[in-house]
Amino acid sequence: MKINSFDKSCHHELFKRFNKYKKWKDLFDFSSLECKIAVIFTGIILWITYSFNIYADFKSFEVAIQNVALYIASALIGMIGIILAGIAVIISMLNKNVTKEIERLNGKDSVDEILVSFEFLTFIIGIQIITFFLTYIILYSPLSLPTEKLFYLIFAVLSYIFVFTIFYTVSLVSNNVKLFLITNTYNEVIESEKSIYSEANEIRIDFILNMLIESYGIKKESFLSELQEFVDKSDIKEKEVIKNYLRQYYSGDT
Repeated sequence: MKINSFDKSCHHELFKRFNKYKKWKDLFDFSSLECKIAVIFTGIILWITYSFNIYADFKSFEVAIQNVALYIASALIGMIGIILAGIAVIISMLNKNVTKEIERLNGKDSVDEILVSFEFLTFIIGIQIITFFLTYIILYSPLSLPTEKLFYLIFAVLSYIFVFTIFYTVSLVSNNVKLFLITNTYNEVIESEKSIYSEANEIRIDFILNMLIESYGIKKESFLSELQEFVDKSDIKEKEVIKNYLRQYYSGDT
């Protein structure tokens, strides 16, 4: 019972996220590149099918259409695997600081929106897989063709959504690349800051040590000997490497 309740909650949250980020509008946002390309290719596909008079001579093209439907469904299954890999890459790159920086540059919830876009893409791919497999099966049935207008309307809708899916995926891959570049740049900045802080700390420690050595009249050789003895008594690893580094650093050989 708990599992069923959880599943229902997940389904509800899924559509809630789609509505929150207006993902349904992505399908018909004709200002976006993927929608423009989908319209162009749908027009080309319709022109080709109409030129070849596929509706009137459907029996001649039936096997080819069956194969295309099956191949597309199979390809879309493979695409889901690529999308899951993309999501895994995004999640592996993100941490609290990186997310905060990305949202500072691109607006609040921008990372969440990219992840929901992948979720939406997976959803429409799932619908298409079922649709194309059903098309493949129906074409083997004795059912008669719908009217010519309905036939071309169905053809146009399937073509549009399929082309849209391809270029929507390309768009998300592009966002993935941008996300990686931002993350990489941010990590480089953090590493640079850490390096500066490390150098500052070394200078500060050296200054304090020099002040103490001068104040108490401690010889540098005696200080170095005590420091190496302290390293020997400690539990740290690579003692010889550290002792050699300290010897070179404080003897002025570096």
